[in-house]
Amino acid sequence: QIPVYPTPRDVLREKNYDAAVVLVPPSMRYRVLQEILSEGRHVLVEPPVTDNIETALRICNLADYQGVLLAVAYPKRFNPAIVKARELIEGGETGMPISLQSTIYTLEKYPDIFDAFAPEELDVLRFISGVDIAKISVVSAQGGRVYSASIKFINDLTATMHLASQTPCAIEELLINCEAQSLLVDYRNQDLFRLSMLQSDADRELGLQPELKKYRVDIVKEDPMKLIVRNFVEALTKGVKPLTTGYESVRVMESYLAARHSANTEALVRLR
Repeated sequence: QIPVYPTPRDVLREKNYDAAVVLVPPSMRYRVLQEILSEGRHVLVEPPVTDNIETALRICNLADYQGVLLAVAYPKRFNPAIVKARELIEGGETGMPISLQSTIYTLEKYPDIFDAFAPEELDVLRFISGVDIAKISVVSAQGGRVYSASIKFINDLTATMHLASQTPCAIEELLINCEAQSLLVDYRNQDLFRLSMLQSDADRELGLQPELKKYRVDIVKEDPMKLIVRNFVEALTKGVKPLTTGYESVRVMESYLAARHSANTEALVRLR
């Protein structure tokens, strides 16, 4: 049985535990994480690690110094469709990614959809690309209802990210164009499709355009939060690297702050 405590102070008084899951607001995380890590305990924390890059790096360095694990819970990275897409790419079945296109349209109204979705979407794009973002340019419209980002990674891979709230339909998809094949991720339904353009000889003779066909990839659908906890436990018990480390979360924070600055100024921001 896992004990639950009403306040962070009650948790910090407890000594009989090996690891903690930290879910306090970002403004409180630095102090809480500092005390837990200083006791030599492992931590799983929801993103961001803290509310600014300087203190987040201090926390990452403290975890290293103490020799303990600091893992960060990004649910979209643990979406089974995203995990499978990464496996296909790493296995060489699709070739390397050439371009990425993220589309998030929501029925709901958000004060600012960029703040709501961009951090985690930037993490997914970094995860699929496997490298850091080199530069980013973001434009906004309709008072924060619509955003469009152009991204270039350090390996010359490009990506776009389109975010819009209060739209007629809800879409959360990631198109991954690779050298040999394209993949389509449906976040909401945890579906992954291989895409192919088919054209019969008769259609070719008539000058008709090829037809896009989608082939569903078999995957086991699971709650991403369960997969996050499972990955954390395996990292503790089997010594495997967690899917998202504290330092990777800092990179995401850097990318998000650069994107936010670009959206505010309509300027291209270089990170690397």
